[in-house]
Amino acid sequence: MTATLTLALLFLQAPATPGQILEELTWTLPDSGAQLLERRVLDPVSGTIRSLAWLDGVAVDAQTVRIAAQRAAVDARRGLANELATRLAMTSPGALIEVAFWLRAEEEEWRDVMDHAIASGIHVEDARRLAFARAVERFAPINAAFADRLAAAGFELTLVADGWPTVCVRMPVAAVPFWAADAAVDQVYWAAPEHFHELDDAQNTMRTQVAWNRGVSASVGSVKVMVNDTEQVSQSNPYLPPVSLLNNAGVGSHATAVAGNIAMNHPSFKGAAYGIPQIYSGAGSGDSGCPPVWSAAIGAGVSFGNCSWWTGQKGSINYLDRFFDYTLRQYGMMMFKSNGNQGGTSTPYATTPGNGYNMTCTGAYNDGNSSSWVGDYMASYSSYWDPVEGHEKPEVASPGDGVDTAGTSNPWIYNGFNGTSSASPLTCGVATLMASRDASLAGRPEVVKAMLMVSAWHNIEGDDVLSEYDGAGGIHAAAADAALRDGQYVYTTLTPGSFSGNVYDVDFTAYAGDETRVIGLWFSQANSTYSTDLLNMDLDATVIGPNNVVMASSANLKNPYEIMKFTPSMTGTHKLRLSKVRFNGASERLCVAWSSRLDMAQATVTVGGNPTIGGAVSLTFSDPYDANVAYQAHLSSQSLPQVASIGAGWVLALKPNNVFFNSANFPGFAGALNSVGVATAVGVIPNNPSLSGRVFQIAFYTHAGGQVRAISDPAPIAIQ
Repeated sequence: MTATLTLALLFLQAPATPGQILEELTWTLPDSGAQLLERRVLDPVSGTIRSLAWLDGVAVDAQTVRIAAQRAAVDARRGLANELATRLAMTSPGALIEVAFWLRAEEEEWRDVMDHAIASGIHVEDARRLAFARAVERFAPINAAFADRLAAAGFELTLVADGWPTVCVRMPVAAVPFWAADAAVDQVYWAAPEHFHELDDAQNTMRTQVAWNRGVSASVGSVKVMVNDTEQVSQSNPYLPPVSLLNNAGVGSHATAVAGNIAMNHPSFKGAAYGIPQIYSGAGSGDSGCPPVWSAAIGAGVSFGNCSWWTGQKGSINYLDRFFDYTLRQYGMMMFKSNGNQGGTSTPYATTPGNGYNMTCTGAYNDGNSSSWVGDYMASYSSYWDPVEGHEKPEVASPGDGVDTAGTSNPWIYNGFNGTSSASPLTCGVATLMASRDASLAGRPEVVKAMLMVSAWHNIEGDDVLSEYDGAGGIHAAAADAALRDGQYVYTTLTPGSFSGNVYDVDFTAYAGDETRVIGLWFSQANSTYSTDLLNMDLDATVIGPNNVVMASSANLKNPYEIMKFTPSMTGTHKLRLSKVRFNGASERLCVAWSSRLDMAQATVTVGGNPTIGGAVSLTFSDPYDANVAYQAHLSSQSLPQVASIGAGWVLALKPNNVFFNSANFPGFAGALNSVGVATAVGVIPNNPSLSGRVFQIAFYTHAGGQVRAISDPAPIAIQ
């Protein structure tokens, strides 16, 4: 029977369901090849979403069936991960192979230990060290006992981990199945020994300078960042901050270029987090070489790390993907990963160690060496196929083509750093700048990822909310910073008791006509048996307006987040309504974040002169990112929560009153920016005593071809 015919029969067998069908997906079960039809259905009255599923025409619980099938598939391989089972079958029994054993271990949520310590006033770095020490204490006897047995059998140990239940060993192929079936073993993976590098106007394109101009600086931030590469970052480049070596492995040009994209201090070529007091360098890659680096990083207080290399594996969750899923969830860190340069191959999958659920993977695009977004396109080499588990990769994109960065010799500039290797550290640099705005992000990786995704307003291709090549879109540092500045996220921990009628609501404010994106995001639970392919929590989402009308909905069956956009019809409190499809664990951290086109403000109004009765006021309208375009300015007596629609999802944060409309015709309030994106005007305050002491707000927008291009935040004019 063909797959098409099978799918058609399943549709015929599935009963009709009332409500709006948001998503349908047919799962192929790994143990039997049977087809499971799952459907997500919206009740437009309540704004809730239900999961329905059928197997051979019989209604079933989809997750129960899938978990059982996954367990059966792993058990059939006697604890061997799929890629390892394939390699063993193709390799001589006497040949040596390096494998990674993930051991069974009774453990607690180390992140809970960390969060409790933070709540008691302990700094996030010390809280992470405390949680890690507890994990080491728990795992040490388990790892040592298994390692001693392997050593006694004559095998070469390559890693006995500390804060993870892992032992890596080199042994004959014929011995692997026997040890994989050991009661101490959860699953065994091929320990990939390989490592490969993953190969300009980047900061302007990402609008990082807008955040800099607001006074946000990595020089005052406390978050520590590591470049985890195959070699170490140069300590000689004068344009890099002091480099703290976590180990010694020889200077590498690739590692140094990655560090430059994060933290370079060159006057013309700045990293997003330029001014950061120091950067850490950890040289170590591959399944047994990488974990010790991250162990050292925890000891050094590192919160963010970038990996722009891969193991030669792609397209599915392997050992190191699981390792990072565990590390990010349990120790509250964030790993930024290049999504891979496999776009030109027949299998353009994301690459390990970026195939897990929790890390932030970045695709690369070409910005045409200009700050204007016109003509930007995804690089042909950038990986875009999702892992076989189905979750979206990449999550975001950055301008990784032709970036000028740090070199290893005089004149210390490396021209043309290409690849997702270049894109990922740009994302890491923006996140570092975000943590300078909000220091709590050092221990809240869920917030980091959610905010980067929801504010990624630069759509490069496809659907502008979530698409194949650029994920949620190109990084927009200014929008992320504005959302953090205004507190546009909720970070909480859910338990089964958090839901009322299988629903959990989060309130947020949205403005009429202001296109808004909202995301609910959580992490995978990588420490449970067989859980690397299945998430412990599955939520679907709707946005409900102040008038109780459903404004948007999302029912993704594979991602650990729901993201959507909508244009509010009313200003006021909106609800993100999360419908519980599944909650298997005891607790799950959740971040809900939102961003609107107001956050994208990149233009500025500067008010000068003497704003007194009868006095002259000078006005400068500036948008250095988009020169030679028309502009229109307005005055108003009020700003938020009042907004004035200017069309197609754009608003100005001004009340649309008589002053607003009349000011459109004031001298100099309309015209064209010059070749450097600047226009000026001079206004005279009317000789009207009643204006004394009043404050007016002025803002403007640019437009071309009947479309809004950019907006400014309002600037106050206080009349004395």
